[in-house]
Amino acid sequence: MRLENKRAIITGAASGFGAGIAKKFIEEGAKVIVADLNEEMAHKAAIDLGDRAHACSVDVSKSESVAKLKDFSLSHFGIPDIIINNAGITHTPDALENIVEDDFDRVFFVNCKSVYLMARLFVPDMKKQKSGVFLNVASTAGVSPRPN
Repeated sequence: MRLENKRAIITGAASGFGAGIAKKFIEEGAKVIVADLNEEMAHKAAIDLGDRAHACSVDVSKSESVAKLKDFSLSHFGIPDIIINNAGITHTPDALENIVEDDFDRVFFVNCKSVYLMARLFVPDMKKQKSGVFLNVASTAGVSPRPN
């Protein structure tokens, strides 16, 4: 098992790619925090994954919520070895002039600011333990936008 005794936080892990990543990490021996905005789905996913999984509700776009995730990590398994920034959202496909600023801000905060917030809070402790890995998941939509 390639991830035996590794500790991982996976954001957006209650469904989709995040759920698949969490399942694979568990199969490879890791302990996982299923971090997701949807608390109910996160708990269900963690139960389905077994005793090496824990659920934590988090809004990755808010520093105080990410700080609670860090506290949760410290109390459940310590500083993570691996953080997967997988949580992501989008707005309804539409012409730019129809996208309201609040929708743009929400997408930016979840998809971009979250990476900064996770790094800002976890990197200092990873430096102290002299190890840690971040994997940032992105969409192909950023490379090849879909036409209207």
